[in-house]
Amino acid sequence: MLPRCKPDAISSRPAARFCASGGLVGTASSIFTRSEAPYAEQDPGVQVLNPRNRVPLSFIIHDSTCLVNMGHYCTPQFGAAFPKREISQKDWKSWPREIPDRLVREFGEWCANHEVKGKYSIVPNPACVGWLDRELRESLSLVRELMVPNWDIHPEMITHTRVIDIKTGRPFPGIGPHNIENSYPTVKKSVDELAAYLAYALQIVKNCDLPCEGVTTPGGFGNLVKPELSPPCIRLCATCTRPISPTISNSNRSSASFSRCDALTGMKRFG
Repeated sequence: MLPRCKPDAISSRPAARFCASGGLVGTASSIFTRSEAPYAEQDPGVQVLNPRNRVPLSFIIHDSTCLVNMGHYCTPQFGAAFPKREISQKDWKSWPREIPDRLVREFGEWCANHEVKGKYSIVPNPACVGWLDRELRESLSLVRELMVPNWDIHPEMITHTRVIDIKTGRPFPGIGPHNIENSYPTVKKSVDELAAYLAYALQIVKNCDLPCEGVTTPGGFGNLVKPELSPPCIRLCATCTRPISPTISNSNRSSASFSRCDALTGMKRFG
């Protein structure tokens, strides 16, 4: 079991700065509480303790990648696709364009020193800025050497913004809910079609020499095709990377069944 750190015993400032620096989201998910689980009445003479008498937590970081500040580049694309949403009014131009490697190093070292582990997204072509397997060797090396030992690496689909034509590697023309990954697909897709899209994302991460242990679905990705989405996730995570239990995560609150996989089954660091 993962050793836990007590929040009141250490400074959390490096983690707080990292999560507040631009678009990264950390979530902590515990398992069931005593009142929620369908257990029989507990014998008053028996006490069940958590590992090392600490509460198990999963630190799940969404929207992360190498160097690119996803908030700066994603927000105008989301605003163009969903002009009536509040996100289109945010002052994204004032946000930094990069998450510097030194901040990732500070965060990663802090987590390693305090035995904090979890899931870390690597968006393969962040907001269509560029392909990670063609650039950013130093940034990828940092993730490989510092983050991989303690974090499960996931693609968060291909761009987290525009849907990519996997035949050309370029975004489909036009912009709207129909071709933004956060609402993809807007029409029914087959298992094979979804598998091909996920495989494209997984292959880029594999090209970066990063061990991939699942996928994270951006926003509402796959909400319309949940029955068709699960089989390719399971198959691809076993064949494109290595044979493990995949994690399917979804930050959209309407898809809680996907989010729960992170806390219950998917993340081997917390099993």
